[in-house]
Amino acid sequence: MTEVITLKRGDPWVDGLHFPKPDLQIGCTRGALHPASELHSHDFAEIVIVDRGHAAHQYGGAEYGVQAGDVFIVRPHLAHKYTSMDQFAVSNVLFYDDGSIPLLADLARLPAYGAMFLLEPTLREREEMGGRMRLGSDRLADVLLLVARLDEALRSSEETSAAMATVCFLQLVKDLCEFYSDAPPRMGASLVQVSRAISYIENHFYEALRIADLARLVNMSLRSFQRHFERATGVPAVRYITQHRITEARKLLEAGVNVTDTAFEVGFKDPNYFSRAFRDEVGITPKLYQIQSR
Repeated sequence: MTEVITLKRGDPWVDGLHFPKPDLQIGCTRGALHPASELHSHDFAEIVIVDRGHAAHQYGGAEYGVQAGDVFIVRPHLAHKYTSMDQFAVSNVLFYDDGSIPLLADLARLPAYGAMFLLEPTLREREEMGGRMRLGSDRLADVLLLVARLDEALRSSEETSAAMATVCFLQLVKDLCEFYSDAPPRMGASLVQVSRAISYIENHFYEALRIADLARLVNMSLRSFQRHFERATGVPAVRYITQHRITEARKLLEAGVNVTDTAFEVGFKDPNYFSRAFRDEVGITPKLYQIQSR
């Protein structure tokens, strides 16, 4: 079995090389020719911008070619490596999407963020697909200039440098989302539509949700919506709704809300059906889950 190297904050060489500001969950490496790559994972997310050259990228069991102008996300804890590199240089922007970066949660509400940063990397684990964004030369130059400013702010000792680094990072995320929306790659447009539906589900899970209504909301036929949703998320839309409701139910049960009230608050009309659905997803009844969580 191939050994996977794990990179994480707290390792001195990782912090020193990639995260120069100890209190900021943003890091950067910029523009160097990529050395021979070992299979590795990390506990942070990574925005990869291919500056020049080309290579093969192994990610989540799949392999596909990447070249200058490609921009894609590597999600935390997923092993990847580069092979067959030819003048291959990348800039990496590293970050934690755990709520520690101010205002990132606001940008994460953009449908293009969900498509580019969450759905496309997840889909890439299961199959090669053309959802990766490729920038033209002008946009690539603009993005690399912004990455250079981010890197400069991260390594500056000025009192305002942490704030400037955060601003540069947020601007980069915003620009990438806008580029993705302006010219979505193959499959990218459907991922944006699925992302918009997911956002609606997560904000209205307690309401009666019909799949046909979600399809109309994102301007897709019912059949097309169901196909693209399951391909993007790995589960049918009905299952996704149930899983999200169960996730919210667990929070309420842990807070001490009784089972019946929890069922109604997360959108189940029948507490008995809620108990069965909860047991199917979690493996135990909601009452037992509440007892164990205490």
